[in-house]
Amino acid sequence: MTNKQIIRAAAERLNPATLHQIATAHHTPEEIAAVAASCKIVDKDGNEKPATAADIEIMFAADELHTFDFWKKEGKSVKKGEKALLECYLWKYTTKPSKEQREKAAAEGKEAAPDPHYYPTKSHLFSCLQVESSRPAPQARFKSTAEIIAYNKRLAAERKAAKEAAEKAAAEAARPAPVVVEEHHELPELVHVDPLPTKTAPKKPRTTKAAPDSVKKAEQAARDAMNRFIAVPETDRAGQAAALAEWRTARTAVEEAKKQPAAPVVDLDKLEKLFGEHYSRLYRSHDDDESHEYREAVKEFDNRSKNDPAFHALVDQWVQKMHDFISSDREAAAFVMALHELEEEQSKPEMVPSVQQLDFASIAAGVLA
Repeated sequence: MTNKQIIRAAAERLNPATLHQIATAHHTPEEIAAVAASCKIVDKDGNEKPATAADIEIMFAADELHTFDFWKKEGKSVKKGEKALLECYLWKYTTKPSKEQREKAAAEGKEAAPDPHYYPTKSHLFSCLQVESSRPAPQARFKSTAEIIAYNKRLAAERKAAKEAAEKAAAEAARPAPVVVEEHHELPELVHVDPLPTKTAPKKPRTTKAAPDSVKKAEQAARDAMNRFIAVPETDRAGQAAALAEWRTARTAVEEAKKQPAAPVVDLDKLEKLFGEHYSRLYRSHDDDESHEYREAVKEFDNRSKNDPAFHALVDQWVQKMHDFISSDREAAAFVMALHELEEEQSKPEMVPSVQQLDFASIAAGVLA
């Protein structure tokens, strides 16, 4: 069994209330119900049956159970006083030779060679609810209520000055233009010369790039948050602080949305067909862990999901289309293999028939007809 399968089997020992609390930390009950409606499970006797919400909660909760070292690499630390939820033996990789190999090499006067292998080690698992960020919390923008009040007054003054400037500009625009009297003097007769023909320069089309939906939604949310902040009276200090924090968060979301790259253009229907073929092949083979292609595909999926924003955006499109998550190593491997095959098909040049492939008899018959 893989470490993921071991953790999932161990998670079944937790009580349903704990499983529900962990699973709903990052998934809504509606998402859990939707996944359960589209999944099937195989019991111990090999019989296939529809999955229940409890089965999906076990799966989601197991994905949130990790060791102390894993959480540390993710920038999180176990909260003070928390104890491990589960204990189980997980596989750990090492290149260190065993004690027997070291003693044998020492008896021969040699140095023991590295011995890459996996060995089981006792592990303690903590859930996502038992950890917190190791990074210090960001410093607040305002240190006191007086600073918030002063900031609100400055914003009000700026709005008032802008309004007065706009009213002044509108008044000047409505003022009638002055009458200018020109003096006319007699000039010598001029010889009429037709002007040279001129060609009007063509207008360049404006090439504006429309903002993506995510940016538009984030900007609208920021405007709504600003309006709510302005609407809070100065006497409601707590409300001002909360509305201001919401406005700052909304502005940050706009900047983050602008930085997010667009998902690559991929034919999701073809990707779905290729995914089904690769998943069926991996399901029938039953040798996933022994396949180098399988292991590399799973590793690529995990790496690109963390480090490649465009790939992450494509996975989000896939989840929205399928109404299901990529929740197993086999699904991750099938997704990467299908994407590679689709990219190879799109990169192939259009083939021109060779001389041997042309049917000269049919061509001649068509010409004579």
